Amino acid sequence: MLVSLEHQQGDADVLYVGPYFGTTVMTRQTVREGGQLRDYIAIFGHMADVAPGLVAGRILRKGDLVGFVGDTGSPELVHLHYETRRVRETVDVLTKVSGGPGALTDDAVSIVCDPRNVLPLR
Repeated sequence: MLVSLEHQQGDADVLYVGPYFGTTVMTRQTVREGGQLRDYIAIFGHMADVAPGLVAGRILRKGDLVGFVGDTGSPELVHLHYETRRVRETVDVLTKVSGGPGALTDDAVSIVCDPRNVLPLR
C-alpha cells in the first residue's frame, strides 16, 4: 500500500512501472519541508507483481494498492525494497525515471547508497 510521507501535500504520482529492483514502482510525493515544497521519489522494489491497472501517470492516494511482495531480482529472498530519495531542486525527476542516458533505470548509472542506511543481516 502507498505510504504517505510526513507532511505530504496531495496525492502521489506514479512515475515508473518496470524493472529496476526486480519489478519496481516509483512514485513522486511532495512534502512541505522547512517552509518549502520538495519532491521525493519512493521506490517499491522486488515485487511479485504491480497492482492491476497501475501504470505511469496514475495518481495514488494514501492506502492505495501498489503491488504484491515478491522476490523478482532477488530469487528466494521474498521482501519489499522500499526507499525514499529526496529530489535535488535542479533535477528534472521525469527525465530521471523516464529512461534514456542518465536515467535511474539506465544500467550505466550507479547510485551511491549511504552505508548507514543498510541494516545488518543479524
